[in-house]
Amino acid sequence: MGIGKAGQDLTENLNMDRVYDYMLHLISEYSKLQDFKPVPPPSALEMCEESLLCLADSKQKQFLRK
Repeated sequence: MGIGKAGQDLTENLNMDRVYDYMLHLISEYSKLQDFKPVPPPSALEMCEESLLCLADSKQKQFLRK
């Protein structure tokens, strides 16, 4: 299989679900390497899920609900 055909196959099979799964995998594996306990800054505010979804468009809402 040529490089062009392989690239074409990759782009045809690539979708946002797979991208988000890969990002979650990377973050999860990287977090295992940290040797400190993260602490939120004093200025941090806790937001409920509904507040975040209000600001998202329909495509973002689809992925945030997963």
